[in-house]
Amino acid sequence: MPQASREALINAQMRMALDKVAFLPFGLMIDRWRWGVFDGSIGPDRYNQAWWELKAKYQGVAPVTPRGEAFFDPGAKYHVAANTPYTRYFLSHILQFQFYKSLCDATGYKGPLYACTFYGNKDAGQKFWSMLQRGSSQPSTSPRP
Repeated sequence: MPQASREALINAQMRMALDKVAFLPFGLMIDRWRWGVFDGSIGPDRYNQAWWELKAKYQGVAPVTPRGEAFFDPGAKYHVAANTPYTRYFLSHILQFQFYKSLCDATGYKGPLYACTFYGNKDAGQKFWSMLQRGSSQPSTSPRP
């Protein structure tokens, strides 16, 4: 593989990792905080403190300036303020790669996953169509807690 192509591949994989892998701790942290609020293990007097403790634990980040309970940093995330579960986004970041691999498997492809294409493959298309049909048979909204 020419050096330019190798570097382009590494750059593309790094971009994918920064987009997909870096999101996972954040996606998990959001609902960990929400679940703690719902089950009472995080009380109103600790909302902001618990938020930053979870951000440190899962993401390894800290606030630039001290953030006391006078602030409500979780509310800056729409999904928290709107009481919208976030696990769906966390899971989608994992499932999309499982779907992709499954479609590559349907083509009989045996090489590295990043090089797989199923464009125009009827077997992969049928498998994808079958998956979409299953999704359309289920309600698209999740129940509110």
